Amino acid sequence: YEFYNQTDSKYIYIKIQLNEKYENYTKIINNSYSEITKNSRSYYFISGNKNRLLWYHNKNIFSIISSLSEDEMIKIAENIKISQ
Repeated sequence: YEFYNQTDSKYIYIKIQLNEKYENYTKIINNSYSEITKNSRSYYFISGNKNRLLWYHNKNIFSIISSLSEDEMIKIAENIKISQ
């Protein structure tokens, strides 16, 4: 999913990698990050020119890259549902 608002330069990219091994996920989060635990789920937030939020759930790697804040990105992440 991709969204870009030219009026205020806000953007969001959501990427979901299905059926991935946990080892592939741990290779992604080798940058400096802050770990956030919410509702028994660990999220990894990397701050920069492009903020990035990562988490692993049910063999899927989720990634959000956005100009949004950490709190806004976590709210979006908490509402992503995948049917198995």
